[in-house]
Amino acid sequence: LVWSPDGKRIAFQRKEYVPTADLALNPKAFLALNAYRHEYESVDVDSGRSMVSAKGFIMESACGLNDGSILFLRNTPERSLVYDLWKVRTDPHTGRFLDSPQQLTHRDYKLKQISASLDGKEVVAVRDINSHPNIYLADLPPGHQDPRFTRIRRFTFSRSEEHTSELQSHHD
Repeated sequence: LVWSPDGKRIAFQRKEYVPTADLALNPKAFLALNAYRHEYESVDVDSGRSMVSAKGFIMESACGLNDGSILFLRNTPERSLVYDLWKVRTDPHTGRFLDSPQQLTHRDYKLKQISASLDGKEVVAVRDINSHPNIYLADLPPGHQDPRFTRIRRFTFSRSEEHTSELQSHHD
């Protein structure tokens, strides 16, 4: 769920399960992958009326910025377990997309959840390494610069693969 900057709309993703095979006709169909149909929607809070809709729009763990942009996580069929950070600019008054979504990260940061400061300059994220989630804060350069995280700071320290590699490097 993402509030619009003016508080007049809520945006969200619908995710509808679509089985790809009929088990009754084909007993081996349980081996087939199932699919989901995704749709982005922005709804007027007062009337409940849909203002914007986009079929095929995949968006996980989204947050809104004060300029109307939305930061979100997205995976692809080629890399279904990797969630990269994406951004789509929307009109802050109507919620309509102003351009195509832009991918901001291009390596596996093991991202699971994100949030951002209202100006979008800082992002907080949960990274999950071997089922040991930790919280990180990072800077996100302005859009005209090379999209990547900078000044990454770790806030929590649950046991994870990172501790193991840090300890091993001290003993080598």
